[in-house]
Amino acid sequence: MAEGVLFNIAEEIIKTLGSLTAQEVALWWGIEDQLWMLNETVTRIKAVIQDAEEQAQKQNHQIEDWLMKLREGVYDAEDLLDDFSTQVLRKQLMPGKRVSREVRLFFSRSNQSVYGLRMGHRVKALRERLDDIETDSKRFNFVARQEEGASLTTVREQTTSSEPEVIVGRDGDNVNIKVERGETRICDLTRHVSFDMELDLSLPCAKRLRTLVLLRGGKWEKGAWESICRDCRHLRVLVLSHFRMKKVSPLIEKLKHMKYLDLSNNEMEELSNSVTSLVNLQVLKLNGCLSLKELPRDISKLINMRHLDVGCYLDDDLCDNLEYMPRGIGKLTSLQTLSCFVVAKKKSPKSKMIGGLDELRMLNELRGRLEIRVKGYEGGSCISEFEGAKLFDKEFLQSLTIQWDLELDSDSDIDLYDKMLQSLQPNSSLQELIVKGYGGMRFPSWVSDLSNLVSIDLHHCRRLEHIPSLDGIPSLEELSILALDDLEYIDSHYQARDECPIYIARDVNGVQRWKLS
Repeated sequence: MAEGVLFNIAEEIIKTLGSLTAQEVALWWGIEDQLWMLNETVTRIKAVIQDAEEQAQKQNHQIEDWLMKLREGVYDAEDLLDDFSTQVLRKQLMPGKRVSREVRLFFSRSNQSVYGLRMGHRVKALRERLDDIETDSKRFNFVARQEEGASLTTVREQTTSSEPEVIVGRDGDNVNIKVERGETRICDLTRHVSFDMELDLSLPCAKRLRTLVLLRGGKWEKGAWESICRDCRHLRVLVLSHFRMKKVSPLIEKLKHMKYLDLSNNEMEELSNSVTSLVNLQVLKLNGCLSLKELPRDISKLINMRHLDVGCYLDDDLCDNLEYMPRGIGKLTSLQTLSCFVVAKKKSPKSKMIGGLDELRMLNELRGRLEIRVKGYEGGSCISEFEGAKLFDKEFLQSLTIQWDLELDSDSDIDLYDKMLQSLQPNSSLQELIVKGYGGMRFPSWVSDLSNLVSIDLHHCRRLEHIPSLDGIPSLEELSILALDDLEYIDSHYQARDECPIYIARDVNGVQRWKLS
């Protein structure tokens, strides 16, 4: 394994063992002593990992074998602790009267006693196994390094944006395999696999896989879902993009360790509500699913969700048929990425399931891009909903797109448009603002206060007559105007300065096209 990888896994285990969740589990099932001893064992092992890995690089096969046993042990420890945290999360999500009979039975006192006893045996067996591995390490005279390992780089690198890249295995892990045509040999130690061929439904090592990536060149066969959900119970990463998939099996709820699920560019119209059983899920990618009409109704159960990608206008991968956002999405307060929020059309039989724009109120960790698509509104009552979005509190947002997908039938709603946009004032940290299909005559004065704006795009705002002064935006580099039929003027008291912004106007009737530099 690459330097630092095993150390970081052990460090994560220790962190988990010291968490409030682990403490709750310990009290719940009466296994405090076992978890404490497990923590002590892993801590001692972590101290010698760096020296062991350095010695293994000198072609010491005995140490390589020892590290392999240790790797399997810490993987199993990670699985066990994931089981614990999953049970705690599911218990926290039990909503009183709506709990199913099966769930009530599982969390009954008698069943929990049996389950706790079984978990206690699992922890003890794992601890004794790791104790043996630690005892075996003494023959190598490893040097403990308590502090040096702490500076090792993390395993899971991220992109420059807020959404992490899919990690296909841990960097440098010698059991990562890409299966190409004609190559189907996979050993029992394999943990991370990518296919560019038809999925082999009889993978002998499937039960140990943690990453499964089916590349675009692969083929999706009938029975594939059943095979994955039955055999790949330890998956953390599953990528099934570009397969023209029309349905996600309810069996997906079996993949309780899942943290990263990529179903982008498929053809399903809805996503099975069973996905909301994946309480450890952190990333869900649905961008490019053009037929997708609705998200799972119980999405609020995905309390660990960090990144929800349903595409956006800028990337041209929008879920264009998405009709609304489910009620309760605002409870996902750890969300850092929400690429698009759809404001539903006027009231429908599904109104009780529809979340309004005020679901954004508490999502103040949002960063990167956010697109708001307005497909409908309920007269003047929508203003309080729009104000409830509290965009001003979203200090980490860099790009905001506000788009109205509506026909401008009459002039009766001009004032309403003005009030809608006025109520969506973003934080002054915003760098890019895009407004499309706006039906008002005036642009809000708050645009002059967005001192960090670099770019403003105004598209198809056909009634807009007036844009406030932009002279108070020193960082502005581009003003892009397209199809603003009624635009008459932009307020400006331009003062020369060392670094001049560039204003570009195009396709505007009756307004001079100019460029300042």
